[in-house]
Amino acid sequence: MEEYLVVDVTWNDKQTGDYLPGLLLQTNDGKHFFNPITEQEIFSLKVSKYRLCIGYEESRGVWRKCPFNNPPVEGSFQCLTCMEKDFFACRKSCNGIICRPSSKEAKQLCSTMDTTVYVTHVGGRLKVGVSLNPLKRWLDQGSLFGAVVFKTYGLEARRIERELAKKLNAKLSVRRSTKVNQLITGFNIENSKKELERALEAVKTYVPNVPHIRENPKIVDLTKYFPNLKKLLPVPKEIDMRLNQEFGGKFMGMIGKIIVFKNNRSYYYIHGNSLIGKKISFQDKIPKIKGQQSLYDFF
Repeated sequence: MEEYLVVDVTWNDKQTGDYLPGLLLQTNDGKHFFNPITEQEIFSLKVSKYRLCIGYEESRGVWRKCPFNNPPVEGSFQCLTCMEKDFFACRKSCNGIICRPSSKEAKQLCSTMDTTVYVTHVGGRLKVGVSLNPLKRWLDQGSLFGAVVFKTYGLEARRIERELAKKLNAKLSVRRSTKVNQLITGFNIENSKKELERALEAVKTYVPNVPHIRENPKIVDLTKYFPNLKKLLPVPKEIDMRLNQEFGGKFMGMIGKIIVFKNNRSYYYIHGNSLIGKKISFQDKIPKIKGQQSLYDFF
């Protein structure tokens, strides 16, 4: 079976014009392709135990293989060399005060009023963020609803982001564990939308002191991208990767980077970050999940 390096677990619209969940994969010779996973599709993966550096983004949307096949730095998916090669590395440390562009392309991307400031509801929390592509960003985060509130330059967007988050008592980032907990306990969709609506009312009284364009915010419903995950019974359980280097079943959907599938009569999930940097191969047979099983599997 041919092996591929998982560069990302993400949402991509290049093949269909509409966003689909899937895996961004790298072949052994450094070529990259997106492998979508559609609802009800049967899949089976064998996953390596060890991580490798995923490489770097040479220019927007163009990934390059790590030239040294290094292990990643702890807490990252990249080695130090590839971190420094990323054309947009500066966005990871930007605080909206001083611009230190990591490349000419990064500076150019931030020099036009194309950066959006948005408010979203993710993991049961209000969140404020910035993005050049808000819809993809919301899907990658696992948002239930989102709305663009301002457009401005990249540096100024960061300043607005922090000021607005403080005004709304919103998060700048939402933990992975919080997003997983929402999947397990269930989505309060109606309450999430109402909280976002109240936040958008509060945005009307906020006037940034930097150049900006105020948008007429329209709430985008992201729940249509994961219709099968709104109410799962039995409750999904996390795959124990220490016991299961092979897993699979019927794909039920993906919210953010959390992949949910059905094996036998039980539901399971795995966070995409557990796959990024690992080598995988597609298998023909669906393996039995090792570890705790649901009572549904015995009746």
